[in-house]
Amino acid sequence: MKKLLTYILLFILAGIILVPVRGLAQDKSTVQVDTAISDTSTKIDVKKTAPTSIFKKNIPDVKWSLSLNKIFWALIIFFVAFLVIKYVTLFLEAVAEKANRMRLSIKRIIPIFRIFGWTFIIYIIIEGVFAPPIETLIAVTGAAGIAIGFASQDILKKPRPDP
Repeated sequence: MKKLLTYILLFILAGIILVPVRGLAQDKSTVQVDTAISDTSTKIDVKKTAPTSIFKKNIPDVKWSLSLNKIFWALIIFFVAFLVIKYVTLFLEAVAEKANRMRLSIKRIIPIFRIFGWTFIIYIIIEGVFAPPIETLIAVTGAAGIAIGFASQDILKKPRPDP
C-alpha cells in the first residue's frame, strides 16, 4: 500500500511539474512585409508596427493547469476507490472460503479485479479530473512503456530453472 501511495504522489508531482509556467513575454515588435511583383521590378514595403508596452504582460493561453480543486477531487476518487476495491476483495475472499468448489477460481479473480480496478480508477482520475492535452498523454505513456520495457528486460532474459 505504501508503494501505491508513493506512486500516486509521484504522479501528482509529475503533473505539477508538467504545468506550463506563465511568464512575461519579452518585448517583440512585429514586422509586416507586403510584396508586390510587377513585370519590371519587385517592390517591398516594410511596415513596422509600434512596439508593445514594457509593462504590459503578455500571458499565453494555457490549455491545461493543475489546481487544488483537481487534486482534491483526485484524492477523493482515489480514497473511495481504495475503499471499494478493499471491501469487494474482502467480500470475494469470504465467498471463496464458503464455496468449496469455486474457491480457487474466485481466488484467481481477486488479483485480476484489483489490477483492472486500479487501472480504471487511474484512467478516470487522469481523463476525468486532470484532463491533460493529448500530447502530454502520449509523452507520458511513451516514457512509461520504455520504463516497463527496461524493467521487464531482466525477467524475460533469464532462463527458468529446470525442476
